[in-house]
Amino acid sequence: MKMLQDENELYCLEQLGIQNARGDVARRIRELAPALSEDELLSLSLDRGRFLIVDLETTGMKARRAQVMEIGAVEVDGFALGREFATLVNPGVPVPPFIASLTGIRTNMLIEAPGIGAVLPLVERMLRGRVLVAHNLRFDASFLESAWDQVFGRKIEAPTLCTVRLARRVFPELGSHSLDAVAAHLGIRPEPDGAKARHRALGDARMTAALLVQVCMRLRGEGVESVADLIAFQSSRRARKRLGKPQARPTLS
Repeated sequence: MKMLQDENELYCLEQLGIQNARGDVARRIRELAPALSEDELLSLSLDRGRFLIVDLETTGMKARRAQVMEIGAVEVDGFALGREFATLVNPGVPVPPFIASLTGIRTNMLIEAPGIGAVLPLVERMLRGRVLVAHNLRFDASFLESAWDQVFGRKIEAPTLCTVRLARRVFPELGSHSLDAVAAHLGIRPEPDGAKARHRALGDARMTAALLVQVCMRLRGEGVESVADLIAFQSSRRARKRLGKPQARPTLS
C-alpha cells in the first residue's frame, strides 16, 4: 500500500473517507470540499477540532490609523499543526522606524508585495469551517474586521477564540499571559530569525498554534470536550485546579 504523502491526502482519508486521493487530486478535493457548518464545527470533539490561527504584523497599533503589512496563518486539525500560509502585504504607507526595528520588516521589502485585496481571499478560504484564533484576538480581529469590510463588504463569519483569555484561565499562576510568557512556560520556542521568528506573522502564528494544542490536551478530560466547550471556557469564571502536564507536546519543527 502506498504511504500517504501529505496533509491533503490525510484530510481526504480522515475527514472525507476518500482512500485513494493522491497528490494534486487530493489538494483539489480539499480546496473544493464543503466547509463544515458552524453547528457541525462547534460539535466536534477537541481531538477533531478545526482552527485557523492568524497573526498580523501592522504599521501601528490602531486599525483606524494603521495597515496590515504581514499575515501568517496556521491550520490546526485536532492536536496537529497543519498547512501554513504567510505573505508580506503592501500597506500603501511607510513602515515606522519602531515597527521596522521590532519586526525587521522595512518599507523597501513591501514595495512589490501584494495588497490586502489580493491576500484576504486566500485567508477567507482557509477560514471556512474553522474557528478563528489569535493571541490577543481583539488586536488582530480589529485589523481583520476592517480589511474584511474593505475587501468583502461584510463581517467575518466564524466562531472566535482568544488564547490570551484561555491562558489566563489555564495558567492563573503566571504573572504575564503574553505570548512570550506562556510559550516559555510551555517550552515553546520560536525560530531565531527569518519569517518564522518572534514578531513575524508566521512565527507568532506557529507559536500560538502550538500553545493552543497544548492547552486543548490539558483541558481534555476536565469537562472541556468539544469546540463549543472550549469557546465557552475562555469566558468561564468557575474555579479550577492547576493542571498537570500533557502526555506529549507538539513541536514547531
